Amino acid sequence: MDLEYYNSYLKVDLGILKENTQKIKQALEPGRTVIPVIKGNAHGMGTVPVAATLIEDLAIKTIACAHICEARDIRLAGFQDAKILILGAVPDHALPYAMEYDLHVPVFREETALLLNQLAADRGKRQPIQIKVDVGLHRIGVLPGEPLKKLVAVLHRCEKLEITGIYSHYANPYTPGDPRTLNQYECFHQSVEQVRALGIDPPMVHIACSGAAGWVPDPISTHARIGCMYVGFTEGPNLFNVRQAMTWRAFITNVMKLGPGEYVGYGLKNPVTRPMRVATLSIGACDGLCRPMVKGHGPVLLHGKRAPFISVCMDQSWIDVTDIPCKPGDQVTLFGQDIDTDAYLTTTELCTYGDGNPASLHELLSQRVKRVYVNR
Repeated sequence: MDLEYYNSYLKVDLGILKENTQKIKQALEPGRTVIPVIKGNAHGMGTVPVAATLIEDLAIKTIACAHICEARDIRLAGFQDAKILILGAVPDHALPYAMEYDLHVPVFREETALLLNQLAADRGKRQPIQIKVDVGLHRIGVLPGEPLKKLVAVLHRCEKLEITGIYSHYANPYTPGDPRTLNQYECFHQSVEQVRALGIDPPMVHIACSGAAGWVPDPISTHARIGCMYVGFTEGPNLFNVRQAMTWRAFITNVMKLGPGEYVGYGLKNPVTRPMRVATLSIGACDGLCRPMVKGHGPVLLHGKRAPFISVCMDQSWIDVTDIPCKPGDQVTLFGQDIDTDAYLTTTELCTYGDGNPASLHELLSQRVKRVYVNR
């Protein structure tokens, strides 16, 4: 493996990613399939390589992104036939690009519908949209009842808009059995029926994300959106028995002995209270190392053993290796499979040392981390 000039690398197992996706597809109710969500640089794995794997190897017909820039990269990579949904709100200035790249965008405001309709008319084309309903997350979406009725009335006047779906999102999908989630599903169900009664029958219906897809009965939906589950992590129970598809490794660059009265890192915030050995790592916060996890003294794997973080700066970090023989050049595993043993660190476990969200451990991985793809 040629790491060139990089200080760390993210090993992405595309075989595991495909295996996870197939498991989820097979577990869903008959008539419902998956919409993989490729956002945040595919949770750090790389937007285009992940999209290519899903579209080419698994024949996925519909994918979703959060921002137009993500979908644009996929289109420019040559994937013109896949249906791409934009799940997040699109600012008005970016709407012409949704048309340029043939993207399905959410509509939940009357003003957006009218603007899109005019833009489509000016270009002599039809624009696919999906109605976004707010059932309780209160992020974006039209409220059921009278607001939804008014929006549908406007949509009936927008001849250049093609309504391809209706969708929503749960507020607490990772807690199986939560009655509020079930109430939100019922609210969505009623919203779908309301839209149909008003003369619109969207071909796509979806509300479940990775967390809810495994436990909320959903006979009305055509699709389930999956993100973290096909990547192989979850904030809740691993209901699909997926495996983590990523391993991040870096290198020890220095080892030193320190004694009481000394400090580690900036600000003299980490006093040394006993004789110890400290190793410096080749990565820091600018590579995507999660500061809250470091502050919580989360571990790395080194020769199969756990070495806790001490501190982090922009480009380097420190770990306590007092009880672990090591030397400069040795590899440490930030998450995933240890390079020397069967030991493993999942992002689901590591997030307990930080902010509780496993996505925060890899969604900010920078371009300074080399991506290495295996099992294509």
